[in-house]
Amino acid sequence: HCTAATGTTPTLDVALEESADGATWTAVAGGAAAQLTAAGNRTAFATVTKNFVRVAATIGGTTPSFTFSAAVYVLPN
Repeated sequence: HCTAATGTTPTLDVALEESADGATWTAVAGGAAAQLTAAGNRTAFATVTKNFVRVAATIGGTTPSFTFSAAVYVLPN
């Protein structure tokens, strides 16, 4: 959920990563959300196979700034 984006051509990429040990992380297949360039919402749905999950965010552009939050919901199979 992004409430503000500023800068010249700001971009926000968000994706899920997983780890078996909490130290080595890999991308979750299908766990990337569509890129944001302004305020808005995105969702991603993926299946994780390891014990640890985190959200990785990458901000790009010229002097970019984003105000955003991320939430992860885990549903049993």
